[in-house]
Amino acid sequence: MNQRIKQLLKRHFEQKISYSINFPYLRWIFVFIRRIRRKYQNRSLNISRNKWEYKKYINVRHQSVLMRKLWNVDMRLQENKTQNILLANEKLDSIIINPWEIFSFWELVWKPTYKKWYLDWVLINHGWVATGVGWGLCQLSNLLYWMFLHLDVEIIERHRHSYDIFPDSWRVLPFASWSTVFYNYVDLKVKNTLDYPIQIKLWTNDKYLKGQILSDFPRKEKFHVYEKFHTFIKSAWKYFRYNLIHRERIVEWKILSDEKVLENFSPVMYEVDEKGIEDKWYNLIEF
Repeated sequence: MNQRIKQLLKRHFEQKISYSINFPYLRWIFVFIRRIRRKYQNRSLNISRNKWEYKKYINVRHQSVLMRKLWNVDMRLQENKTQNILLANEKLDSIIINPWEIFSFWELVWKPTYKKWYLDWVLINHGWVATGVGWGLCQLSNLLYWMFLHLDVEIIERHRHSYDIFPDSWRVLPFASWSTVFYNYVDLKVKNTLDYPIQIKLWTNDKYLKGQILSDFPRKEKFHVYEKFHTFIKSAWKYFRYNLIHRERIVEWKILSDEKVLENFSPVMYEVDEKGIEDKWYNLIEF
């Protein structure tokens, strides 16, 4: 593992700065071109768009806390995030994904704007925190991605934040087991490779965003998603975070396979408490 971390550190310190960082005043042009390109690319895809009454069996379920305290973020913005999620839920709830159809987050939610009643929320741009209209939907894409990981479907497109922005707060899932979205070229796309339709169910209560994936059949196999080698790395007075996400396929209490799903390596943007790392049973290594 140490050799792999050395490779990732070398890649990080040698990487070139992107044009959008060097020329921030031209960033809107880069974004516009990428959005147009993605719009035409999606035209050829078999995107799921149909809604129907709810299926019978719950194959996967999950929930996440809506009002989670984040470092240096005004809690009043949390109400905006909840509003944005409610609007997106209306587009995604009860969607049917037939066999070999593709679920695309942005093809269903479409562009969030003030005219559609979306509000400002935190936007993470190249490691820095700002606000922008319609953001906060990453919590919704995170929940969907986590549920899809527990089904035998194909993840076509998934992205994560390039930086670890906030320290853990009420986090119960492994680090970086999420899927960030940015309209429309940073998407979450999933192909239903099962031989029967699946359906998304989403709703909220006072505390949680809740989700289920339903079908007409009870689930015969289960998946256990877990992390390995969760480590904080200190190098050149900077901190990084690393882990692997694995998935076990289980049938009748027997583990049939164990595959690596993700490898995550991110610079840390907050002050790291080394003693706190040890208290949480994380590793800390220095290079």
